[in-house]
Amino acid sequence: MQSLHQHNERAQQSKILSMLSRGAAIALISDAGFLPPKQSARLKKLQQLSAVQATLLLYAPPHSLAAILADAVEVLDGSRQCVVARELTKMHEEFFRGTLAAAAEEFQSRPAKGEITLVIEGAGPVDTTQDANSALRELIQSGMAPSLAVARVVKEFSVKKSSIYQLALDIKSEIR
Repeated sequence: MQSLHQHNERAQQSKILSMLSRGAAIALISDAGFLPPKQSARLKKLQQLSAVQATLLLYAPPHSLAAILADAVEVLDGSRQCVVARELTKMHEEFFRGTLAAAAEEFQSRPAKGEITLVIEGAGPVDTTQDANSALRELIQSGMAPSLAVARVVKEFSVKKSSIYQLALDIKSEIR
């Protein structure tokens, strides 16, 4: 296991790139630490984390857990799965599993105690297909050649050329 953080990034970066070039599999494991105590800063941080597709690991002080869960429901969507883990690796270890909304409701009515680790399901994959199709249509309707429009959309939305080229031709024939 390699530790990688802002103070050793340059030194570790070359080691990790070397491992990757040799075909090694790398797993990035990270935690988001504690969220800010003030609600406005906490909401902003949750918004920054909202599109992360990896599982989120957060630490929560027990006196703030209910507020953190309520904010997570508001920003991240209450239907995401989560685990509220208390006193990990200790005698009084306890887990609550369910949606963020269910966890928020549960810990609104009972106070949390001990060290809390909050594990939240990552964001689902972003479906850029619809956005790419709309952008393609707009570009062609504005007079851009289909081949140029396809090239721009492929670059901007990271979609496969083969998946949208026929659509570009169909749009062009509709306009005629």
